[in-house]
Amino acid sequence: MRIDMLGPLRIIGGTGSTNAHTPRAIAIAALIHLRPGRNAEYLCRAMDPTSLSELRNEIGLSNHGSPLLPRPKNGAGYTFHRDVTSDWDHFQHPAAWPPDLKKESPTWRARSRWYGASRSTAGACRGQTR
Repeated sequence: MRIDMLGPLRIIGGTGSTNAHTPRAIAIAALIHLRPGRNAEYLCRAMDPTSLSELRNEIGLSNHGSPLLPRPKNGAGYTFHRDVTSDWDHFQHPAAWPPDLKKESPTWRARSRWYGASRSTAGACRGQTR
């Protein structure tokens, strides 16, 4: 499962309910992904309390049958299963991007403009020389 946050907020994948992911569930997923380890009280103050169970039902299980959003144990906060990624994760770690994606990806071009050409291999940014 992947959470896209650098454009339209959306969830891609998940094995849960067949309903489209609701805006509420997508928002709580982004919050948990960006602020892992938050407890239910924090999340309920930030969002509608029913969103946690709604999200858990919507995203379902990993390919190995583990919940993608497990219930916290021993007072720990909510954290996604390691199979959950986001476009934000990919944006921060471009070394792991396949070479063809670096060349063609709007995210790579945006990252190059953000950080500057000297920190990427995508070439000079508009108005910038090497």
